[in-house]
Amino acid sequence: MSKVKKIISSVISEGIEAVKDSASQIGETINPTSLLESAIGPKQKSSEFTDYLKGLGPLTDEELEKKKKEYEDREKSELEKARSILRPSVPDHMQLPQKPQELRPYDQAVRDEEQKKALAVEAQKKSSAQPLTVPKSKPKGRFGMPVKQKATTEGLKKDTRIG
Repeated sequence: MSKVKKIISSVISEGIEAVKDSASQIGETINPTSLLESAIGPKQKSSEFTDYLKGLGPLTDEELEKKKKEYEDREKSELEKARSILRPSVPDHMQLPQKPQELRPYDQAVRDEEQKKALAVEAQKKSSAQPLTVPKSKPKGRFGMPVKQKATTEGLKKDTRIG
């Protein structure tokens, strides 16, 4: 009986712990600050580099931008040097392909369709720019005879007499 009691109490205590954890997670989700952060976005922290430059002394925005560009250029040149040194030591099967990969057949077909549509739109624009021509001859029916226009009875009322 004591074993059953211990098992039941452990199940209940673990269940209570799970409920507490889920309640705390719900509380964090419903928290007004987290809701505002999810709607507006988290607070944007200034970069460490900008803080470092501001700590050096009073610099204007233009000078800050100039320093950032200098730093980025120096960083890019150092990266290129490191790549040129490391590239020969990497085995062939691990190197990135130097030439661009060819498109898969599906992607090629999609691109061709888009090009055809673009050409069709261009051709339509060019053809719509030309004025419409009026036919010079009357429509002809069988054996080259002119087509007779059928009389319409649109204007006649039901009870009117003809003749």
